[in-house]
Amino acid sequence: MKAPMRRIREMLTGPTAVNSLVVATGNGVSALSGLAATVLVSRAMGPSIYGVFSLALGAATTATTLMDFGLNEGLLRHAARSGAAGDMNATGRFLKAYAQLKTLLFLVVCAAGLGLSSWLAAYVLKFPYPALLRWAIVGALGLNLLTCGRNLLEARQRFLDVSIVTAGSGLLKLIAIATLFWLGRLTPAKTLIVYLYLPAAGLVYALWRLPDIPLRPDGRRSLAPERRELIGFGAWIGFVSICASIAGYLDVTLINRSLDPRAVGLYSAAYRFASVFVAASFPLASVLKARASTFSTVGRLEAYLGKARIMAVLAGFGVLAVWIAAPLVVHVFLGPAYEESIPLLRILSIGTALSFASSPFIMAFYAFGRSRSLAILGPVNLGVLFAALRLLLPRYGIAGAAWAFSLTHAAVFVLLIVLVRVDLAQTHEETAATPNA
Repeated sequence: MKAPMRRIREMLTGPTAVNSLVVATGNGVSALSGLAATVLVSRAMGPSIYGVFSLALGAATTATTLMDFGLNEGLLRHAARSGAAGDMNATGRFLKAYAQLKTLLFLVVCAAGLGLSSWLAAYVLKFPYPALLRWAIVGALGLNLLTCGRNLLEARQRFLDVSIVTAGSGLLKLIAIATLFWLGRLTPAKTLIVYLYLPAAGLVYALWRLPDIPLRPDGRRSLAPERRELIGFGAWIGFVSICASIAGYLDVTLINRSLDPRAVGLYSAAYRFASVFVAASFPLASVLKARASTFSTVGRLEAYLGKARIMAVLAGFGVLAVWIAAPLVVHVFLGPAYEESIPLLRILSIGTALSFASSPFIMAFYAFGRSRSLAILGPVNLGVLFAALRLLLPRYGIAGAAWAFSLTHAAVFVLLIVLVRVDLAQTHEETAATPNA
């Protein structure tokens, strides 16, 4: 009994907890700002128009993942390691290689997305607003630039600045949404511009706060080694992220095809409030990615995993709170038009809580650079969700889609635990085979 209590005390007073609290402050401000913006947008638009907006925003999120392909995670890991070694010139080379690869991906995704937007809108999404879809695809660049800025700050473990960037982007979004709401001009197109283009200011702030990172690094002219390392580590994570992003868009797409945009609006509004668990996992991930990337011993990794198990247990208490508070939350914040979102909020909270519980375990793979071990999660997530949606959506409507979401996250969480155990056993074998380990 004493050992778990000691671990809990260490979690609450250690550097991970302190840094997580700093990042959580910014995330809390951003989450509250985002929820306030959701309340204004959902109330102003109503379930049907909010469903249209949610479909467009989901397309932007998918395009963002395609434009990234794991490069943000690769940049964070290598920038954290070179920063810990005091080699800012290496960090600058990685940043320059990253910028080259991101520019290429942006051009490819934009060209393909814009060229196929009419076909995607008409035949895949059943979405009668191709122009809105094009705005979403191009606007995905803004979200990528915000993530890049955050990752640079996380890599240098500048968690106060990470908090400022996160809070600032959320507050800017809320101010812009509130202004449009007050003027009576809160349309899906204008809301998309606010959600997607304002976050680009995060990268500007990060570069201003990190003047020691040379934007024109010295040394060899060829950046091919840096590009290979970024792709080598990030590609597998990018594959998982793309599968997860498609899975995240698959539910609303099938709901729209099977039902209508109103059902999408009810589902998306419920998910937005259930995603408080996802928002809570961001500060943990921000701190743990940078810290886990510097782990060099099995002992440190095992101690970290012990804390991760406790975090997973704590997520269960959050689900209970959401189930109790769901009617009050929907009635107060969303209004009577979203009455049908109450059971959806309860069901979706199970899946988002499992997503929160998974986050610390995923970060364990940053310790020894085995991102390939995570590759199986992507297709499993996508395949299980698709099968569950095909089975439950026709029978139970949007409630079936919510259960499909949560059941999929449960399956992925179980598989993740198995992968962590296998990876830890492999690490033990490699350490035992290395005399100086």
